[in-house]
Amino acid sequence: MLWRAMFLTERYGRMTLKLEEVADQIGLAASTIKARRVQGEFAWLRSDGRQLYADVADVAAYLEQRRTAGEAIPG
Repeated sequence: MLWRAMFLTERYGRMTLKLEEVADQIGLAASTIKARRVQGEFAWLRSDGRQLYADVADVAAYLEQRRTAGEAIPG
């Protein structure tokens, strides 16, 4: 998981990702992520009052969880 967080940090140049970037990494539409967050999924997303963002470590952990569960991860 650490290598994935490092990759995301290197790719985006920061330790947090905007909602659109999270959506790109996990392969879901931003609107789907927002809807699922309301239902309790993606609790690791945070709001600054204007937009949602996530720590790269949380995104990496989510992707690792999907990988070990055998789900496809976007390329």
